[in-house]
Amino acid sequence: MGNKWQIPVYVIVIALAAFLIWNFVKPPSANGDNSADNVAKDKGEDRPAAEPKRSKPQPPQFAPGPGPFVSGKLPEPMKLDQPLRRNIVSGRVVETDGGAGVKDAKISFVGQGDIAPFRGVGYSGQDGTFRFLVYETSTSPANPTGKSQGRVHVASPDGRGIVTEFVDCDPTAPISLRDIVLRNQATISGQVLDPSGQPARGVCVNLRSNVGLNVLDTTRTPYLIRTTPVYTSAIADDSGKYEFRGLDPCAYRLSVEHCYYGMSPFVEVDAARGGAFWQDLKLRRENHVRGIVADPKGRPMPGVVVRLVFPLPASITGEGGTQPDSASDPMFAPDKPIDPNLPPEERKKAIDDRNKKRREEREKKAKEPGRQGFNKDKSKAEPSRPKPDKLPEPQAIKSITNEFGEYGFTDLDDQDYILQAMAGGNSTEALGVKINMPDYKLELAQSNLYQGAVIDSETGKPITRYDVRETGFGTAGAAGEVKPSPLDRISENSGLRFHAEGKFSIFNLDRKTRVRVCAPGYVMRSENVMDLKAGEERAQEFKLDPLCELTLNVRQAMQPEDAKGVALPLEPVIIYYQGGLAFLASTDDLGQVRLPAVMPGNYDIQVQRADGKLLSGRMIVPAKAKESLQVILKG
Repeated sequence: MGNKWQIPVYVIVIALAAFLIWNFVKPPSANGDNSADNVAKDKGEDRPAAEPKRSKPQPPQFAPGPGPFVSGKLPEPMKLDQPLRRNIVSGRVVETDGGAGVKDAKISFVGQGDIAPFRGVGYSGQDGTFRFLVYETSTSPANPTGKSQGRVHVASPDGRGIVTEFVDCDPTAPISLRDIVLRNQATISGQVLDPSGQPARGVCVNLRSNVGLNVLDTTRTPYLIRTTPVYTSAIADDSGKYEFRGLDPCAYRLSVEHCYYGMSPFVEVDAARGGAFWQDLKLRRENHVRGIVADPKGRPMPGVVVRLVFPLPASITGEGGTQPDSASDPMFAPDKPIDPNLPPEERKKAIDDRNKKRREEREKKAKEPGRQGFNKDKSKAEPSRPKPDKLPEPQAIKSITNEFGEYGFTDLDDQDYILQAMAGGNSTEALGVKINMPDYKLELAQSNLYQGAVIDSETGKPITRYDVRETGFGTAGAAGEVKPSPLDRISENSGLRFHAEGKFSIFNLDRKTRVRVCAPGYVMRSENVMDLKAGEERAQEFKLDPLCELTLNVRQAMQPEDAKGVALPLEPVIIYYQGGLAFLASTDDLGQVRLPAVMPGNYDIQVQRADGKLLSGRMIVPAKAKESLQVILKG
């Protein structure tokens, strides 16, 4: 009776372990708001989570995200069927030391209670003072039963930022804020070195904040402020150097997971006071498996997922083997992790002692009476149990090949493993893989090669940090072209790979697929790849249009043929792109609007005067990094 129910129990245990691991490593949800319930939950993140018990195989501490590209859906146009309520917000942004004004800081207003529908954005002047319009929109959420309060998110040109506390506001009176002291944000940079002290090129450095931080979510309209831990990553260049900019002051943890050069324990950087910090990361490589993935011509294959598989115990597969039941096997049992900060000699001895103890325990278990596959007297062995209809997946850890086709794993137990690599529909594997051996070279069949370069369409210069990936075949648009959105963004600190001279290579694409390229400060571009033949090597040049730092001079035509018009100070500005709401803004005292990172294209503009009169016009944003435009609106 006992044997009858053992197999389902193993399946349930492994499934539950996988679920717990996923919940631990998954990144925070992008769906959040600033409601009281969610803020209360988020504040629980302010306490660093206790280190979980880890078993073999050890999961990565940082989950690989879906990619650095974030696309925002354009909301439907607002209906301006009645005059909008409006108000004026003023204040000053000053430096942490000395109280000097901070110019060109961007101030975003967020309200709650009766002024929850109010939104607005302004910029500070030469002396740090600001004064801008906030106004309600027909699509803004309202909470008239709550307390009327407002706060702002401030971002300076050098990347510093702060979210103020809520202050009580009178919806019928101008809102005056106290001086906003802009803290020094942090920059963490350094060099990753391999165990011999040489630069570790192309290594992915992971960063995580120890507490929850206030984040302005610009993917929503209107904007939301969320409290969440920060997870991000950066790719070291050819000299092993990495950098994280624009970090909120707090303590951060850095680490390097499985790669060709090894891995690093957590290194904490106390950036609570802001400023610049240099932190070298020295990798260790103990009990490792590593190598290179190349095509039959010997060319390295970047971006290939390599899995190191831990074979399932014989008791689960139902076949004879050399491993006892996983439920009692110390290889799979949770154990206390070895301190990653021990001196190298002590850590190596601790790992060797642990592996020796596990081998002895396995050998002892194998000699117990009735152990399947271990007794010399086969007549006394238990009968083989049938395989279940669906076996659990073997446990595995992953490494992504860098630009040089290199992969690696470290801190492994002394046993046999399986290496698997796949690109497109082609795969390869190596059996009987052991630790501390020379590099394992995996040769992956090449069906085709798609390569090219990415350049700036304005300057013609190569773009060297970007994300390129296969995304599946697109069907939107007349020619299968997926149209970009003005809300599309990509972060600079999002694990962007370095591409020498802007060049890339993708092996073994599907015959009918799609490739997307995106870089910070540029418009995403994607292309359908059709009819790639076996053995074909196709080249494609991607020209990315820069996002425009736009200054918009908004004026009203006083006569039908008036080409100059008069300025429209402190008026709400609503900007549409292809029928969808792209930007909510307002003019300053000079009738100007500043819009950072605007995608090139045609936009419709609408302004509603205080008396309810509607004015409209159109602007054409060029593919330039910076531009000033004048728009004449007519009633």
